[in-house]
Amino acid sequence: MGSPTLTWRLRKSGLIGDMEAAHTPPVAVGAFVLLGIALLIALGFEFVNGFHDTANAVATVIVLIACRRMSLSFGQARSISLSLWFRRAPSR
Repeated sequence: MGSPTLTWRLRKSGLIGDMEAAHTPPVAVGAFVLLGIALLIALGFEFVNGFHDTANAVATVIVLIACRRMSLSFGQARSISLSLWFRRAPSR
């Protein structure tokens, strides 16, 4: 299977092996826990933010269909949409 030195080198490769070779203290588990929590918070935010993006996309389609049924051109519908958005924007 190879020399014992080669087997030891293969077993000690990677981050832990490098840290032992550099004589540094082991990695704190708390750092990985905090990293995991931060990642979960970021993924949760992206998940919830997706609901808001979806609602905005659906609302845009509904408004454009309603404007077409009212015989408005795309430019007229866009100007109405922008004027309503600017009127609502300061309340955010």
